[in-house]
Amino acid sequence: MPTGALTGYVDVAQVVLYAFFIFFAGLVFWLRREDRREGYPLENEAVGRRKADDPILIPRSKAFHLPGGETTYAPQAVHGRNDIETGIPETPQQRLEIATKIVRVAGDYGIKPEDIVIDPLAMTVGAATDAVTITLETIRLIREHLGVNMSLGASNVSFGLPDRHALNAAFLPIAMEAGLTSAIMSTAPVVVESVRAADLLLGHDEWGARWIAAHRARKAKMADAA
Repeated sequence: MPTGALTGYVDVAQVVLYAFFIFFAGLVFWLRREDRREGYPLENEAVGRRKADDPILIPRSKAFHLPGGETTYAPQAVHGRNDIETGIPETPQQRLEIATKIVRVAGDYGIKPEDIVIDPLAMTVGAATDAVTITLETIRLIREHLGVNMSLGASNVSFGLPDRHALNAAFLPIAMEAGLTSAIMSTAPVVVESVRAADLLLGHDEWGARWIAAHRARKAKMADAA
């Protein structure tokens, strides 16, 4: 039998290699499990379904003692709930109902309304002609009834259609007027300028400071390039 061999088929190097693979796999699993301790979504924004307890993928609650003498636990105990329909809700009223439940559950965990961001769910107008009007009405309802911040994927409205930047540039100012407070959006100049213009016209840019600063920056860039 060769030196270092445990049997005729397995040697020490193989055992060490297998042990390393097992250790590495366990380390990755542990890290991904700990990822879910803090900041892991408790509610699905589309259907409002709460994350279920999972003894394998969700870590056991750990106590954290804060400087002020308080103790918090992460993750908090969360129980599955199956009383909400699956799939993206079709009406603004249904979306408001789910948003209301999310805000309420977040409050149970000590999360203040001003720290909550709701996605009113932007869908492509290429698949449903009323998709954008439903989103806009959802934004208005959330602003009126909940008053929380909102963010959405603005470019979703133009998915599958030509001249997407033009559609996105038209959608965002309307959404801002309805109550949208932030967006995941294209950086195409026409889109960015439409948002800047809407900020000014809606009174969000006092005395047009940002609008004028952006204009001066463009002029300076053009002068440098000349």
